Amino acid sequence: RKITFLLSLLLAFVTTTALAQIDTNKEYRVKDMGTGYYMIAGDYEAHAGGPTGGVKFVEKTESDDQVFTVEAEGTGYKLKTKSGKYIYCQPWNVDALDQASVLTFRDNGDGTYYIMNGSKYFKVEEVGGVYYPFCDAPATAAAKFAFEEVTSEPTVDPEVPATSFEV
Repeated sequence: RKITFLLSLLLAFVTTTALAQIDTNKEYRVKDMGTGYYMIAGDYEAHAGGPTGGVKFVEKTESDDQVFTVEAEGTGYKLKTKSGKYIYCQPWNVDALDQASVLTFRDNGDGTYYIMNGSKYFKVEEVGGVYYPFCDAPATAAAKFAFEEVTSEPTVDPEVPATSFEV
């Protein structure tokens, strides 16, 4: 009983600690550590029968299609773009749709995560000169991802020179 209790405490600690870095109240860019590129979900059409999906990895942009929030869903999470589309796993490729796949993020302990679709991992692969995510990879092909918080810089108004008025 003591071992079961200690294991449950350890599991609760690991689960809490693993996701403590990802805050559902913040916005993130999802960076593939292998390519150094960022996920963008700009093509809103399903590609269930094609070799690639509507989500890809590109250089950092100022697009709302590249900024994500993380929504808790049971024991997993949904990734939603600031522009309102969800990450959705087709049989192998990844699309941006109105419906979401519930994903899990496995903490690697070094500031990176594996993104998982059930028991399968996300990988990033070059197809025709474009880097695409696929959500059906074995652990041996798993890509590491960083969730980089998007911070907005405060807007500073330029100083307006004082004007004097005579009455």
